[in-house]
Amino acid sequence: MEALRPPPQKQSASRSWGERHAHQLVAVGAALIAATACWRFTQPQLLAALVLGWGLLALGIIDFRSQLLPDALTLPLLWLGLAVNHWELFAPLPDALWGAMAGYLVPRLVYHVHHACTGYPGLGLGDCKLLAASGAWLGWQALPLMLLASSVSGLVSAWVGGAKRRQPLPFGPHLAASCWMLLLWPELPAMHPPGGLPAP
Repeated sequence: MEALRPPPQKQSASRSWGERHAHQLVAVGAALIAATACWRFTQPQLLAALVLGWGLLALGIIDFRSQLLPDALTLPLLWLGLAVNHWELFAPLPDALWGAMAGYLVPRLVYHVHHACTGYPGLGLGDCKLLAASGAWLGWQALPLMLLASSVSGLVSAWVGGAKRRQPLPFGPHLAASCWMLLLWPELPAMHPPGGLPAP
């Protein structure tokens, strides 16, 4: 007797709401990034902010779906952050350089210590590279608040989603959202870059 198979319409209905509306959500996210960037910045900051914002959106989506942060996106964003801050668009260049180094080396140290103590990597290396890229754009002063905000949102997301212990969770979306928030409001971590923006 042939095994019963669920009808095709039920298979499609079983897909999550997010999967069925992925393209619309991406379009809405890109539009929100463009709208907030236009509200907050003028040229030449605007173009650079749009590139960063859309790059962060892509990284967040990729990490959410595959738990990977590809070097093909994180590393160009890092170098671009250093390049735009050569003209101090968002932070002084020395702060951007220290931000890139601290953003990579400090979480990389945490990664090795956590792995040595527990046998389980608590942070992905892609997260370290995304933090380095964020530091290159925002300066080192933004990194503590960025880590705090992304950690809190990650814990809340895990609690709401009912994540189990040691279940791998994508941290990239939380880092990306925190980075964009601090780009829009650089005064939050009491940063004082010469090219900083006044509060709107």
